[in-house]
Amino acid sequence: MAAPAVATWPVAEPLEPAHPDGLTPPVDSRDESAGCSSAMALPLQPAALRFDDPLVGRLIDGRYRVVEPLGHGGMGRVYRAVQVGLDREVALKVLAEGHADPRDLTFVKRFCLEASVTARLGHPNTVVIHDYGRSDDGIFYIAMEYLEGRTLAEVLEAEGALPPSRVLRIGTQIARAAREAHRNGLVHRDLKPSNVMLVARDDEPDFVKVLDFGLAKFFVRGDAELTQSGAFLGSPQYMAPELLRNAPASPRTDIYGLGVVLYEMACGRPPFTAASSIAVLLEHASAQPKRPRLLDSHIPEALEHVILRAIAKDPQARYGSMDELLLALSWAGNALGVPADAEPLRPVLTAADVASIEVGSRRRYWRRKLRPWLVGLAAAAGAGAAAWQLLP
Repeated sequence: MAAPAVATWPVAEPLEPAHPDGLTPPVDSRDESAGCSSAMALPLQPAALRFDDPLVGRLIDGRYRVVEPLGHGGMGRVYRAVQVGLDREVALKVLAEGHADPRDLTFVKRFCLEASVTARLGHPNTVVIHDYGRSDDGIFYIAMEYLEGRTLAEVLEAEGALPPSRVLRIGTQIARAAREAHRNGLVHRDLKPSNVMLVARDDEPDFVKVLDFGLAKFFVRGDAELTQSGAFLGSPQYMAPELLRNAPASPRTDIYGLGVVLYEMACGRPPFTAASSIAVLLEHASAQPKRPRLLDSHIPEALEHVILRAIAKDPQARYGSMDELLLALSWAGNALGVPADAEPLRPVLTAADVASIEVGSRRRYWRRKLRPWLVGLAAAAGAGAAAWQLLP
């Protein structure tokens, strides 16, 4: 079995000056009345772990016995731990010292708000947050479900480009997880292969778990205390062009990120692969990607169309919502010819998906159908009025 890989939790954003009101951070996802903070994580780096870690063997907040380190990022570490009493294995993210100040009430407030909202996300394709809080000795933590599997990044590195049917199955699950977040007013902002876990679940070998909602940003509410501008957040290879212009994140930002992931799954490489991060960002802002079928002529045209629309530079030219993207993925699946010896393509659009977009799709359909007739009627009416005035 592949070595376990674990969910990470990056920082939401740098924070505004402290809010004058006090806040007691929560200690359980079911109780949002108690204390916590937020952390940034780079991709896990198991090779850099130290096994003389002082937290190994410790009991965190009286509930989590740390067993072993699993990985680390820029501002925290992830451990395998056991929740005492329940004897449940968890992935415990611990914020590194120096990156969380319990006296910064706005920092605490933002973390608690985002952690509590993310903990309420219940989609099967979203990583489960069991608990979050701060111990009496000042350790900030998040307890997540412990996952055994591989990240999509590891799969792509080992296998290269994936078959179109697999691209559609994985992409659809990611889209459904993101859609639930959008309905709760959250945009992920960092969809990328290393934030997607593939685990075996029943008869599905590629069951998706979307990780790292720590960069998530509210796009519905405009709380000035809990937002910030001018921050450079996200991963350059998957960053939407509008974020480079300091434009606000929106659901179309995630559509772009997922479009880049679809491109990489289909082509075996992301659309932009310059030598430096700055060069990659500049290409996202201005360069046009190679069409996937120029890299691999076996990629179906329908899938190529979905990918290219999802990564359009102009957010308004992309799909308007994850619902629309799900419908497009379903249509691409219906048009896809799966070889007889390949795994059949499973349905990529459920009845709930169809119901959620049925009304909007009908309206757009009839607008497109009736527009020429309406234009013709208007022209005829105008001509008739002009003729009437010419009558003696």
